[in-house]
Amino acid sequence: MVKKLPALGAHAMGVYDAAAQTAIAVQPTRVDPLREFSTDPALQGKSESWRQLDVAILQHLIFDRIVTPHFAASTAIHWAFPHEAKDVAALCRGGEHQAGFLLQPTPLAAVRQLCHQQELMPQKSTFFYPKLATGMVMNALF
Repeated sequence: MVKKLPALGAHAMGVYDAAAQTAIAVQPTRVDPLREFSTDPALQGKSESWRQLDVAILQHLIFDRIVTPHFAASTAIHWAFPHEAKDVAALCRGGEHQAGFLLQPTPLAAVRQLCHQQELMPQKSTFFYPKLATGMVMNALF
């Protein structure tokens, strides 16, 4: 059974362990966990607002610093980006993936703030539901 990630506060993330078929909630101990990596080229020019995004923290602290350096050389890494917790668990239980990560939704205020700062959102961070019908929006432009 997949349950909703409890509201633990800023930057709380769920980590689904396929071997144990369980999820745990983790949370960085620092308010701005990416601040100490500000000299990293991948973070150059990124604002404090950008560094506060859970998806940016996951990407930089877990994927860029742990997963890719330790596993990419020895094995192919297969990524998937499901939008539901039940889909994360299903992919892991199906044997396709060894771990899954569950993030809290990106607050609309954070998207708005980065937009006003003319800063791009990180990859895979802009899935929103319900979505506007693209055709209706695009047809008005032509």
